[in-house]
Amino acid sequence: MQFAVYTGERTVSELVGRLYTIEGPGSKEAAKQAEAALLDANPELAALNELPEGAPLEVPDVEGARPSAETSSVEQAASGIVGSDLRQALEAAVEALAVAIAQRTEEANATLELVKSADLKALAKDVPEIAAKLPTISAEAAARIKEAQALQAQQEKVAKDMRADLDEFLALLR
Repeated sequence: MQFAVYTGERTVSELVGRLYTIEGPGSKEAAKQAEAALLDANPELAALNELPEGAPLEVPDVEGARPSAETSSVEQAASGIVGSDLRQALEAAVEALAVAIAQRTEEANATLELVKSADLKALAKDVPEIAAKLPTISAEAAARIKEAQALQAQQEKVAKDMRADLDEFLALLR
């Protein structure tokens, strides 16, 4: 028995065409048997329009039909599903960190803009305590921007390394 994933086919016949190699005499009957076997092994195919892409499918053995290269053993299918989940988790983490870095940079830039604003400069003339703190606030905001830039560069390098490490790990599972 082999396994595959659903990729959005609109009919079970289309699915049979992708998952099986059927040739020669009796191919029409073998295709019908393959359809019936797929439906029997995967009752969720009865509501194909509700099936999410990527859903795992059991591809039963059918006389007169060979599983195509689109199918794999349970070990390979599990590895593919795990690999897909791990890749999605890694990319979500990379994206979340990138968003956090961008937000930190945006906040620091907003602070610098505020420090440079005419309103704050006018207020600083009237309130010496504010005037005294503005250089420190500017320096801290500039430092946060520099840190965020360094963090972004490091994050990009680490993300690249993690993707390569994940590829190596998944290759071991095959």
